[in-house]
Order: sequence, then structure tokens, then C-alpha cells
Amino acid sequence: MGENSKEKSVNLLWKILPFVITASAVCYLLTFETTDKVYFYTFVALVAVILWPFSVAVICMIRAIILAKILGVSLNAKTTEPRLRKFGQRAEKWMAITLFNALAAFLIISLMAVNFVKAERKERPLEIIKSNQPIRLSEGSEIDKDLNTFDKIMRHLWKISLTAIAIAIVLVLVLIVLKKVPLERPDTATKVVMFIAGSMFVVPIIAGFMISGIMEKMVLREVRIFLNNASEAAEVIVDGKDVEGDERIIKELAAIAPMNAHNSRETKKFRVEVKDTDQSLTIYLARDSEYMREYWIFYPGYRYTSVNEIGRIRTNLFDDH
Repeated sequence: MGENSKEKSVNLLWKILPFVITASAVCYLLTFETTDKVYFYTFVALVAVILWPFSVAVICMIRAIILAKILGVSLNAKTTEPRLRKFGQRAEKWMAITLFNALAAFLIISLMAVNFVKAERKERPLEIIKSNQPIRLSEGSEIDKDLNTFDKIMRHLWKISLTAIAIAIVLVLVLIVLKKVPLERPDTATKVVMFIAGSMFVVPIIAGFMISGIMEKMVLREVRIFLNNASEAAEVIVDGKDVEGDERIIKELAAIAPMNAHNSRETKKFRVEVKDTDQSLTIYLARDSEYMREYWIFYPGYRYTSVNEIGRIRTNLFDDH
């Protein structure tokens, strides 16, 4: 009787453990402060939805390993021991559910990000600047043609990724229903479909990172070239107003460089124009939400660089803006 009671207590502990792990993680995340409450709480909820089934799967695998050592048998897919087989099947099922939840969470986060960008563009109409820009970035130049091509590709890559995620979600759900979870040796057709869905998801993301990095570096290089070669007659206009210290401002802007992110965000943007004879450069600066003298720089000549920074500077010359 005592042994049965002890066994029940141990089993209960194993069942409660995933909830304890998930609750601990959620409580830890809630200690962070953020201004974007809706997005933050959505993120915390998605973490819980993913972590709980993952914890259950890990606990099942741990119990299978412990039991295999007690029984003195090897733990593999071909084992015939009923209890080990049961733990293995549970672990596979919960890992499949974890994968399904992770894909669904990624889809939700992606849609939220897309809606956020759309809302930003609706609030501040996108400005594509071509006239009187640096010659190397002027409309029709070789660099401009390349950047326009990259810009168009970036606008469509996310659609491919979201479609692939949706396909993968349906596929995983079908596998769960048919009990053909990944570790249960799916047939060739299933492997092919999973590979195609995975490729449709991974390839656009990798391509997106590569193209976005190329665009940022190309635009950053051209902005630096223009600013570093500006003449003494160049003038700076901030939000339509002439300002003093043109040469100093241009020197500070020329120091633009990539900086490591530090869990902050951009604040309201303001427009800066640098006019030099027959050329000019228009960029937008946005003060960092954490470091008041750090500014994110955007180039509005292309859709991608108008909403994604090309670099940052740290200066006290724009404290009044």
C-alpha cells in the first residue's frame, strides 16, 4: 500500500513539473518592464503555449531514460518494452504539438509585425525620394537599379514565408491526427512534403537576412561617401529649418555605423536634409528610447530602408528635436 502511494506521489510530481517550469518562466518574463504591453503579453502567452508541451515531452524522455537504466535495457526506437514504448510515444506526440504551437506562434508574431509596419506606413505615408539625391543613388543609376530590385524582393519574401508556415502548420496537424509524428518513421511522401514546406520557410528567411544586410551596407556606404565628401558650402536643414553648425553636424552624421541592439526602440522621426550644390541627401533620424543621445538613421529612398535603420550615431547636436 505504501509503495503504491509513493508511486502515485512520484507520478503526480512528474505531471506537475511541466506546469511549474512554465509558470516559473512566465513569472520571470513578467519581471521585465516594457511600454508595448499588448505585444509583450502576447509574447509571454506564446512562450507559455510552446514551453508547456515541450516540458511535457522532455519529462517523458527523462522518465524513459531513468526507467531504461532501472530495467537495464537500451533505449531506442525498436524497443519492445511496453512502458518505454509508451513514454517514447508520449514524448513524440508532445514534441509534435510543440512544433505545431511554435509554427503557429511564429505565424502570429509575423502577422503582428506586418500589421505594425502597415500601421506605421499609414500613419506616415512612405516617401520615396529620387530627385536631387546623391548622384550614385539617383534614379536610373546602377546602384539604384540594384537597390530597387532588392527592395521588391524584400516586399514579397515575407508572403512566401507566411505561406510556408501555414502549410507546415497544416502538415504537422495532419501528422498528429494520423499519428505519424516525426520520430515514428514517416513514409517517403511525408518526408518530401515536410522537406518542401521546411525549405519554403527557411530559404526565404535566409534570403531575407542576406538581402537586407546587403541593402543596409550599400545605402550606408553611399550615405557615408556623400557626407565625407560634402563641400564647405553644404548646408543642413532640420525639419524644414536652417540650423547652425552645418559642418559639425555633417561630421557627426558621417560617423554613422551599425550598433548592437539593446532592447530599445525608435521614437518619433525627424527629417534632416544635407544640401550641397546640385546634390542633396535626405535622411530621417529617430531618438533611441533608452539612450537619449543615440539616434537611429533611416534612408527614405527605398521602402525597406525607410522602416529599417541603416545605422546609428551618438551625438548631442539634436537634443532640441
